[in-house]
Amino acid sequence: MVGAVSSPETVDGGNAGMSTTSLFVELVVIGAQGIVWIGLLVLSATGWPSATVLKDLNTPLVWVGALLLCYTLGVVLDRAFDYLGFRNWEYAIRDTALRDILGEEVTEANRQEKYTLLRLYTLSAVGAEGELFTYYRHRVRIARATAWNFALIAISVWVYCIVTGHWCPWFVIPALLFLSGLAVFCWWRLVKSWHRIACRNYKARRRGEQKAAS
Repeated sequence: MVGAVSSPETVDGGNAGMSTTSLFVELVVIGAQGIVWIGLLVLSATGWPSATVLKDLNTPLVWVGALLLCYTLGVVLDRAFDYLGFRNWEYAIRDTALRDILGEEVTEANRQEKYTLLRLYTLSAVGAEGELFTYYRHRVRIARATAWNFALIAISVWVYCIVTGHWCPWFVIPALLFLSGLAVFCWWRLVKSWHRIACRNYKARRRGEQKAAS
Protein backbone atom coordinates (compact mmCIF):
# COMPACT_ATOMS: atom_id res chain seq x y z
CA MET A 1 0.00 0.00 0.00
CA VAL A 2 2.97 2.22 0.00
CA GLY A 3 6.38 2.51 -1.35
CA ALA A 4 7.08 6.10 -0.81
CA VAL A 5 4.05 6.44 -0.88
CA SER A 6 3.96 3.58 -3.38
CA SER A 7 1.18 2.70 -5.75
CA PRO A 8 -1.68 0.63 -4.38
CA GLU A 9 -0.81 -1.58 -7.28
CA THR A 10 2.25 -2.82 -5.42
CA VAL A 11 0.41 -4.02 -2.36
CA ASP A 12 0.11 -7.62 -3.33
CA GLY A 13 2.00 -7.31 -6.57
CA GLY A 14 4.82 -9.00 -4.68
CA ASN A 15 2.60 -11.52 -2.92
CA ALA A 16 4.14 -14.94 -3.23
CA GLY A 17 0.72 -16.39 -3.85
CA MET A 18 0.13 -14.35 -6.97
CA SER A 19 -0.14 -16.48 -10.07
CA THR A 20 2.20 -15.28 -12.79
CA THR A 21 -0.09 -16.84 -15.37
CA SER A 22 -3.10 -14.97 -14.02
CA LEU A 23 -1.20 -11.69 -14.09
CA PHE A 24 -0.10 -12.33 -17.68
CA VAL A 25 -3.67 -13.06 -18.76
CA GLU A 26 -4.96 -9.92 -17.01
CA LEU A 27 -2.43 -7.71 -18.74
CA VAL A 28 -3.20 -9.32 -22.10
CA VAL A 29 -6.91 -8.63 -21.57
CA ILE A 30 -6.17 -5.01 -20.62
CA GLY A 31 -3.94 -4.62 -23.66
CA ALA A 32 -6.53 -6.20 -25.97
CA GLN A 33 -9.14 -3.74 -24.73
CA GLY A 34 -6.70 -0.92 -25.37
CA ILE A 35 -5.93 -2.09 -28.90
CA VAL A 36 -9.64 -1.72 -29.75
CA TRP A 37 -9.80 2.01 -29.06
CA ILE A 38 -6.29 2.71 -30.32
CA GLY A 39 -7.06 0.78 -33.52
CA LEU A 40 -10.30 2.68 -34.05
CA LEU A 41 -8.54 6.01 -33.63
CA VAL A 42 -5.79 4.99 -36.07
CA LEU A 43 -8.38 3.72 -38.52
CA SER A 44 -10.32 6.98 -38.22
CA ALA A 45 -7.22 9.08 -38.82
CA THR A 46 -5.51 7.07 -41.56
CA GLY A 47 -7.99 4.58 -43.00
CA TRP A 48 -5.47 1.84 -42.18
CA PRO A 49 -5.63 -1.09 -41.72
CA SER A 50 -8.25 -1.99 -44.30
CA ALA A 51 -10.25 -5.22 -44.23
CA THR A 52 -7.94 -6.62 -46.94
CA VAL A 53 -4.82 -5.89 -44.89
CA LEU A 54 -6.34 -7.48 -41.80
CA LYS A 55 -7.16 -10.59 -43.82
CA ASP A 56 -3.56 -10.81 -45.06
CA LEU A 57 -2.28 -10.44 -41.49
CA ASN A 58 -4.25 -13.46 -40.27
CA THR A 59 -1.22 -15.71 -39.73
CA PRO A 60 0.10 -17.55 -36.64
CA LEU A 61 3.20 -15.37 -36.49
CA VAL A 62 1.11 -12.20 -36.50
CA TRP A 63 -1.12 -13.60 -33.76
CA VAL A 64 1.93 -14.30 -31.59
CA GLY A 65 3.14 -10.76 -32.18
CA ALA A 66 -0.32 -9.40 -31.36
CA LEU A 67 -0.31 -11.35 -28.08
CA LEU A 68 3.04 -9.86 -27.10
CA LEU A 69 1.81 -6.41 -28.13
CA CYS A 70 -1.30 -6.84 -25.99
CA TYR A 71 0.84 -7.80 -23.00
CA THR A 72 3.21 -4.85 -23.44
CA LEU A 73 0.36 -2.41 -23.96
CA GLY A 74 -1.41 -3.90 -20.95
CA VAL A 75 1.58 -3.15 -18.71
CA VAL A 76 1.69 0.46 -19.90
CA LEU A 77 -2.06 1.05 -19.67
CA ASP A 78 -2.33 -0.63 -16.27
CA ARG A 79 0.22 1.76 -14.83
CA ALA A 80 -1.25 4.77 -16.62
CA PHE A 81 -4.80 4.02 -15.45
CA ASP A 82 -3.54 3.64 -11.89
CA TYR A 83 -2.26 7.21 -11.99
CA LEU A 84 -5.23 8.70 -13.84
CA GLY A 85 -7.71 9.35 -11.07
CA PHE A 86 -7.84 5.99 -9.31
CA ARG A 87 -4.72 6.23 -7.17
CA ASN A 88 -5.76 9.18 -5.02
CA TRP A 89 -9.26 7.73 -4.73
CA GLU A 90 -7.81 4.47 -3.43
CA TYR A 91 -5.65 6.37 -0.95
CA ALA A 92 -8.78 8.08 0.39
CA ILE A 93 -10.57 4.73 0.75
CA ARG A 94 -7.57 3.30 2.57
CA ASP A 95 -7.38 6.31 4.92
CA THR A 96 -11.05 5.80 5.80
CA ALA A 97 -10.49 2.10 6.54
CA LEU A 98 -7.52 2.89 8.78
CA ARG A 99 -9.53 5.48 10.68
CA ASP A 100 -12.77 3.48 11.02
CA ILE A 101 -11.31 0.06 11.81
CA LEU A 102 -7.97 0.75 13.46
CA GLY A 103 -9.17 3.95 15.09
CA GLU A 104 -6.08 5.76 13.85
CA GLU A 105 -6.18 9.15 12.19
CA VAL A 106 -4.06 9.39 9.06
CA THR A 107 -2.13 12.63 8.61
CA GLU A 108 0.58 13.78 6.27
CA ALA A 109 3.10 13.20 9.07
CA ASN A 110 2.21 9.56 9.78
CA ARG A 111 0.71 8.45 6.44
CA GLN A 112 3.82 6.73 5.11
CA GLU A 113 4.49 4.86 8.35
CA LYS A 114 0.95 3.48 8.53
CA TYR A 115 0.88 2.58 4.85
CA THR A 116 4.20 0.79 5.21
CA LEU A 117 3.02 -1.30 8.16
CA LEU A 118 -0.17 -2.31 6.37
CA ARG A 119 1.74 -3.03 3.17
CA LEU A 120 4.20 -5.28 4.97
CA TYR A 121 1.28 -7.11 6.53
CA THR A 122 -0.42 -7.77 3.20
CA LEU A 123 2.87 -8.86 1.64
CA SER A 124 3.48 -11.32 4.48
CA ALA A 125 -0.02 -12.83 4.35
CA VAL A 126 0.04 -16.51 3.41
CA GLY A 127 -2.42 -19.31 2.82
CA ALA A 128 -6.09 -18.44 2.46
CA GLU A 129 -5.49 -14.90 3.64
CA GLY A 130 -2.82 -14.26 1.02
CA GLU A 131 -5.00 -15.80 -1.67
CA LEU A 132 -7.86 -13.50 -0.66
CA PHE A 133 -5.68 -10.41 -1.05
CA THR A 134 -4.50 -11.66 -4.44
CA TYR A 135 -8.11 -12.36 -5.47
CA TYR A 136 -9.07 -8.77 -4.73
CA ARG A 137 -5.98 -7.29 -6.36
CA HIS A 138 -6.57 -9.17 -9.63
CA ARG A 139 -10.14 -7.98 -9.86
CA VAL A 140 -9.29 -4.42 -8.88
CA ARG A 141 -6.80 -4.28 -11.75
CA ILE A 142 -9.27 -5.60 -14.32
CA ALA A 143 -12.13 -3.36 -13.11
CA ARG A 144 -9.96 -0.25 -13.18
CA ALA A 145 -8.66 -0.90 -16.68
CA THR A 146 -12.09 -1.88 -18.01
CA ALA A 147 -13.57 1.37 -16.74
CA TRP A 148 -11.02 3.42 -18.67
CA ASN A 149 -10.88 1.22 -21.77
CA PHE A 150 -14.64 1.01 -22.29
CA ALA A 151 -14.97 4.78 -21.92
CA LEU A 152 -12.18 5.27 -24.45
CA ILE A 153 -13.72 2.70 -26.80
CA ALA A 154 -16.99 4.65 -26.65
CA ILE A 155 -15.15 7.86 -27.54
CA SER A 156 -13.20 6.19 -30.35
CA VAL A 157 -16.40 4.69 -31.79
CA TRP A 158 -17.98 8.15 -31.80
CA VAL A 159 -14.88 9.62 -33.50
CA TYR A 160 -14.90 6.84 -36.09
CA CYS A 161 -18.57 7.44 -36.87
CA ILE A 162 -18.02 11.19 -37.23
CA VAL A 163 -14.97 10.80 -39.48
CA THR A 164 -16.24 8.01 -41.71
CA GLY A 165 -19.97 8.69 -41.69
CA HIS A 166 -20.63 5.03 -40.91
CA TRP A 167 -22.92 5.19 -37.91
CA CYS A 168 -23.25 2.33 -35.46
CA PRO A 169 -26.57 1.41 -33.78
CA TRP A 170 -27.64 4.13 -31.35
CA PHE A 171 -27.29 1.93 -28.25
CA VAL A 172 -23.63 0.98 -28.75
CA ILE A 173 -22.03 4.09 -27.24
CA PRO A 174 -24.49 4.35 -24.28
CA ALA A 175 -23.95 0.63 -23.59
CA LEU A 176 -20.17 1.08 -23.56
CA LEU A 177 -20.45 4.06 -21.20
CA PHE A 178 -22.82 2.10 -18.96
CA LEU A 179 -20.32 -0.78 -18.78
CA SER A 180 -17.57 1.70 -17.99
CA GLY A 181 -19.61 3.14 -15.13
CA LEU A 182 -20.42 -0.35 -13.90
CA ALA A 183 -16.72 -1.18 -13.87
CA VAL A 184 -16.04 1.93 -11.78
CA PHE A 185 -18.69 0.85 -9.29
CA CYS A 186 -17.21 -2.67 -9.13
CA TRP A 187 -13.74 -1.19 -8.60
CA TRP A 188 -14.99 0.95 -5.73
CA ARG A 189 -16.70 -1.98 -4.02
CA LEU A 190 -13.68 -4.23 -4.45
CA VAL A 191 -11.18 -1.66 -3.17
CA LYS A 192 -13.37 -0.75 -0.20
CA SER A 193 -13.86 -4.41 0.79
CA TRP A 194 -10.20 -5.26 0.26
CA HIS A 195 -8.83 -2.46 2.45
CA ARG A 196 -11.38 -3.05 5.20
CA ILE A 197 -10.54 -6.75 5.27
CA ALA A 198 -6.82 -5.93 5.34
CA CYS A 199 -7.29 -3.52 8.25
CA ARG A 200 -9.49 -5.94 10.24
CA ASN A 201 -7.06 -8.81 9.78
CA TYR A 202 -4.09 -6.60 10.58
CA LYS A 203 -5.83 -5.43 13.76
CA ALA A 204 -6.52 -9.02 14.81
CA ARG A 205 -2.92 -10.05 14.17
CA ARG A 206 -1.58 -7.09 16.10
CA ARG A 207 -3.80 -7.95 19.07
CA GLY A 208 -2.56 -11.53 18.97
CA GLU A 209 1.05 -10.38 18.94
CA GLN A 210 0.42 -8.04 21.87
CA LYS A 211 -1.21 -10.85 23.91
CA ALA A 212 1.66 -13.20 23.13
CA ALA A 213 4.19 -10.60 24.23
CA SER A 214 2.39 -9.83 27.52
